[in-house]
Amino acid sequence: HGGPKTSTKDSRLALSELWRPGMPSLQMRAFQLDQLCQTYLPKLRVHLKRSGLAPQQLAAQWYLTLFAYVVDASWLPALFDAIFRDGWKAVHRIALALLAVVRDDLLGMRPDACGKYLRDRDRLKEAAADRVGGVDGVLRLAATFKVTRTSLAALSTRHGFSIVEDRGALKADEKPSRPRRDLDGHGGVDVRARLGALDDTAKRDARTLMARVERASRARRTALDAAKETKAVVETRRAG
Repeated sequence: HGGPKTSTKDSRLALSELWRPGMPSLQMRAFQLDQLCQTYLPKLRVHLKRSGLAPQQLAAQWYLTLFAYVVDASWLPALFDAIFRDGWKAVHRIALALLAVVRDDLLGMRPDACGKYLRDRDRLKEAAADRVGGVDGVLRLAATFKVTRTSLAALSTRHGFSIVEDRGALKADEKPSRPRRDLDGHGGVDVRARLGALDDTAKRDARTLMARVERASRARRTALDAAKETKAVVETRRAG
């Protein structure tokens, strides 16, 4: 009985934490995504940075809505099932899989075209259907990326240390040993400034969709609890 309890605890998304003042949780998730891209998609990571696509922007568009802003609605049940089951490791794996599916397209594009392409859900759906067989193929590809809770915890710790080091250097009125940079290497740009680049409609959609996702998560947990209770009753009657 201990297994399911651990899984529920470990997969907790805590989406409301992404919206705290200053969005520290979103910055940490963006840092994790950036480091994972450096490991698995290094050429694409460099290209996207040259295109002005910082991890904060991808995280804002993808993570705040659990991809609902950028993928076809028909994909959401399958994606949400994986995300609610496995938590943030599934979110990062799906992000890596989506980027991997369109990697060659992006690498062949002008820098200013990459952002528009990644917001085009129809082109993304078509590319996934042609190359990996749709959303099921995306999830199979996602499973090939070795992203674990342990590795994410290590990245979170590294992100925390970097913040402490930078704050300590500034508090002591010392110059950091290297120029302070945000995750996309352009120098202390706050994530809120990056979010400001999103249009008002996108930001409203993000908040609305996040609320829907949280309601769906609660409904799923309620349904699972009800199913467990029903199963227990049936097994009790059979045993009797």
